[in-house]
Amino acid sequence: MTGAVVYFDHPVHAMADHTVNIDLTGPSLGSAQRFALELPAASARALVRAIEQALASAPEQLTR
Repeated sequence: MTGAVVYFDHPVHAMADHTVNIDLTGPSLGSAQRFALELPAASARALVRAIEQALASAPEQLTR
């Protein structure tokens, strides 16, 4: 995956009124190379915290 689009809108599949939608793409691999997440706000915030924690636990020289 080489690209990402993040937006807040109505989901396609999730059972929620609105979600944070994350579309991960790999255009060089063809149009079928796409992965999508539809996260309720609380789950999206938990993902942000988990990413921040993972980055904080890595050696600084690896996260520049």
